[in-house]
Amino acid sequence: MIENLKKIFTDFETSGKFLATGLTGVLVDNAVLVFTHTFLGIPLALSKAASTESAILVNFAINDNWTFEKSDQPGTVWRRLAKSNSIRIVGLAISVLAILVLNKELGIPLIAANMLSIGAGFIFNYTLESFAWKMHEE
Repeated sequence: MIENLKKIFTDFETSGKFLATGLTGVLVDNAVLVFTHTFLGIPLALSKAASTESAILVNFAINDNWTFEKSDQPGTVWRRLAKSNSIRIVGLAISVLAILVLNKELGIPLIAANMLSIGAGFIFNYTLESFAWKMHEE
């Protein structure tokens, strides 16, 4: 596992693709949030859930077809998507909770609150996945 991580972070092509994919996800998340909440008037919690899930799906599609296209990907695309989504579902809930607190309770502007909520979800997902990989090593 450590060798795989070293390879990812020393393979600048893959790292660059991964970073570009993540930035695309942030743009998608913000665009969907602003459109659904500001323009359509959908409640913030539902808009944030939709924006996060949209970013998750876009990131999965890009990573699956571009970032990691050369890797040996086990299972069908649907199985990989289900596994990926199941890992990120708690991060989605954390993002929704974070934006509600940041925007509604603390008055932080929508986009700033969303960027912070994306960060909170990312930290949780990264920690969870790191823990899961560590369990596989033992």
